[in-house]
Amino acid sequence: MAGNSPKSPFKGWFAQHVLSISGRRLATLVLVLLSASMAVNFGELIVRGAEVQQKIARQRERNEAHRAEKAHLEALLGYYRSPVHVEMVAREQLGYAREGETVLLPQFVDAPAEAPPLPPTDAGAPAPAEVPPAPLAPNWLRWWQAFFPAPAA
Repeated sequence: MAGNSPKSPFKGWFAQHVLSISGRRLATLVLVLLSASMAVNFGELIVRGAEVQQKIARQRERNEAHRAEKAHLEALLGYYRSPVHVEMVAREQLGYAREGETVLLPQFVDAPAEAPPLPPTDAGAPAPAEVPPAPLAPNWLRWWQAFFPAPAA
């Protein structure tokens, strides 16, 4: 009865091609497949290694840029803490002056279109009396008034 059973095409192919492989051929086939698998994995490792090296290079560039920015900021901080900067801020922003210095405040006066004619001088006429100077306001107030004049009534 065994001879009368229907023969499947798969069994024939399997028996013909796979089962007929000798031990040496089977070992060679396994080694070839393992070698191919290892070659693919090695290629993937090389690609990953290159990507990691690129990331490391980019991070080093960022680190160097941050170091340069830090050095610049430290230099600025040193300047802002220096006596030179403190004096500059005191003079320019706070209106302070050193003892014995005179602070000048520019006055811009609109000149008339045409100057009026001067009256003739008399040799015997008395000299005009000098007007005493007005008391000086603090420097910061004079600058404030220079930039923000009082509104005309």
